Amino acid sequence: MNISLKGDNFISSDQLFSLFCSVGWNVGVNSEEIQIAINNSTNVISAWDDTVLIGLIRSMDDKIWSATIDCLLVRKEYQCKGVGTKLIKEM
Repeated sequence: MNISLKGDNFISSDQLFSLFCSVGWNVGVNSEEIQIAINNSTNVISAWDDTVLIGLIRSMDDKIWSATIDCLLVRKEYQCKGVGTKLIKEM
């Protein structure tokens, strides 16, 4: 397993929706709304296994001292393998 991290918001809505669905976070939202939310996030770091989006962390901050992590998602088949830890450390 060769996991790479990317620090940008440019992830397709299909990839995002698939990730959110894989962890059961798709209730009441569609792929376009998820895309807008990610695009409007202050910081986004994604985890990839080749071309498959396997994890994501996003935060919101005031650019001075305060920040919150809004969500941390890891596909179930990649959980308990250090992906979430890598995302937290990178954030």
